[in-house]
Amino acid sequence: MQYYQEITLLPDESSSVNFLWGKVFTAVHIALADLKNTRGITNIAVSFPEYEDTSLGTKLRILAEEENLLELLDIKGVLRRFADYVAIGKIKKIPYKKIKGYAVYSRYQPDSSVHQKARRYSQRHPDTSYEQALQIMKSKNRATQLPYIQMCSMTNHNPFRLFIKRTKAEPGEKNHFGSYGLSPHSAVPEF
Repeated sequence: MQYYQEITLLPDESSSVNFLWGKVFTAVHIALADLKNTRGITNIAVSFPEYEDTSLGTKLRILAEEENLLELLDIKGVLRRFADYVAIGKIKKIPYKKIKGYAVYSRYQPDSSVHQKARRYSQRHPDTSYEQALQIMKSKNRATQLPYIQMCSMTNHNPFRLFIKRTKAEPGEKNHFGSYGLSPHSAVPEF
């Protein structure tokens, strides 16, 4: 990775940081998916410089090997309708002297949602209603403690949590990222 562009969320009384993450990251995801589908580009990454155990913070970095990939993405155009709620920095070279390390940002998918488990349980146990099964599953469910972005599926419009896991890593040679800008293996610089 050689270049980056930083987005800072600007929450206010009417728009919480969690609400803004959902809206902004959905727009970024759609732009990355469109770019991947039209150009076959899969080497644009995201990172969260303020990532903590339970919070993503308010900053999103978009990273690429070439400056023209970030220009092609046109994040200012993508986020135009959120102009009052985001500050978008210029495309810059990654400051390699300030790199603190490398990390892999990946999607973490819990086994299944409580609602899906409850539905299956009530189907397997005809004497148990869905509501009863839901209570049983809630009592058994271990809550995932990772930070997440509340998203909505573009295909079935169901809400879901996009859990983001950060793992310290060594720099790698290959940079392959999906349409969320995440990867289970490719590391990005942290600075």
